[in-house]
Amino acid sequence: MGRVRRKITEAIISAQAWCPSGKKLWDQGLPLKGEYLLTGVDGLLLLNSKGLRRLLRLNCFGIAVSGDDLFVSHTVSLLPRKMLNCSMVLSMSLAKVLAGDGVVRPKILWGHMESSFNGRIHQIAAEGDCLWLANTDENTLIRIRKDDGALMQTVAPFADEFGLPLRGARVHHINSVSCYGGVVFFTAFYPFSGKSLVGVFDNESLACFEYPNEGAHDIHVSEGRVYVSDSFGPGGPRAATGGFVVRDGAVFPSSPPVADKPYMVRGFVETKGEFVVGLSGLITNGKIGVSHQRGGVAVWDAHGDCTQVVDMPFSQCNDLIRTDGLHFETKSSLESFDDAATMLEKAFGSALFVKKTQDCEF
Repeated sequence: MGRVRRKITEAIISAQAWCPSGKKLWDQGLPLKGEYLLTGVDGLLLLNSKGLRRLLRLNCFGIAVSGDDLFVSHTVSLLPRKMLNCSMVLSMSLAKVLAGDGVVRPKILWGHMESSFNGRIHQIAAEGDCLWLANTDENTLIRIRKDDGALMQTVAPFADEFGLPLRGARVHHINSVSCYGGVVFFTAFYPFSGKSLVGVFDNESLACFEYPNEGAHDIHVSEGRVYVSDSFGPGGPRAATGGFVVRDGAVFPSSPPVADKPYMVRGFVETKGEFVVGLSGLITNGKIGVSHQRGGVAVWDAHGDCTQVVDMPFSQCNDLIRTDGLHFETKSSLESFDDAATMLEKAFGSALFVKKTQDCEF
C-alpha cells in the first residue's frame, strides 16, 4: 500500500471508527470484577460493571493490548458480495479509545488482500516488541514488529508437496494464536474431518494435536493448565448444540451454563476467579448470526457456578480481552517447547505430527 493511499485509508477509517463519547449500548450492569474489551461486527465494546459501551464503530476481529498500544484487526470489502477483501491490523492509543472524547486516529500497521471474508486476521497476540497474527486466509502464523509492522517471520504448519501454505479458510482455518515467552500456541478448524487441531511451536519444533470437535478456537494457558474454547460443541456448526470451554481436555466447568438457545463460544477471560465467556448467536441451520440473533456473555465464579447468562445487543463476540492485555489473572511462563507439548499431550493425547519449525517457514 503506497504512502498516499495509506494516509487516505487511515483518514477514512478514522472517520468510520469515531464513536462520540462512547455510545452506551446496555446499561443494566453486571456484578463484574474486571473490565473487558470485546470485538465484533458491532464494533469495539467495553464491558464492565456499569454495562456495555461502544468505543469504536469498526467491525473488529482480533485484539491485543501492550501498554497504551491497542491493536485490532479490521476487514473491509472492496467489491460487492465480499468478493475482494482487505484485512488489516490497526494500532492506536488505548487511553484515547477508552476516553471516548475525541476522534481516534488508527494507524495501519499491516495489510493483506484476502480471497475470502472468512480468511481474515482472526486473532492477534502481543509478545515483547512483536505481534503474532493468525492469518486464516493463508493458514499461517505471522510475526511482525509492533512499532512499524515489518514482517519478521511466517510459519505455515500445513503445506503442500512444494512447501507452500495450504491456502483457504476451508482447508484448515487457523483462527487463534497466543504467546508465552518463546512458545506460541494456535488452533485450526479441520472442516473436512469434523475435527480441529491444537498446535504449539518455538524456534526449533512444531507439533499438532487432535481435538475431537470442529470448533476449537481460543487457546490460553494459566497456572500450568490449557484452556480451549469449543465454538460449536459436538456435531459442529450444523448441529447447533452450543459451545463451551475445555480445560485440560475436559469441559470446564463440569456443568457449563445452560441457555434457552444454543450459542457459539468465542473469547474468554478471567479476573480474580471471575470467568467471562463471549457468546455469539447461532441460526438453526448452523450459520453464524450476523444481525438478527443476539449474542451475549456467560459469567461464572471460581467454584464453577454459573452466575449469569445475559443476552446483549450484539450478534457476535469475535474476541475478548482484559483492558490490561491479559486473558487470565496469572499468565504462565513456559520454559520450553517440551513443557508446552507435554501439557497438550496430557490434555489431547499423542501428537499427530511433529516438524522442525524451519521446515514450516517460508
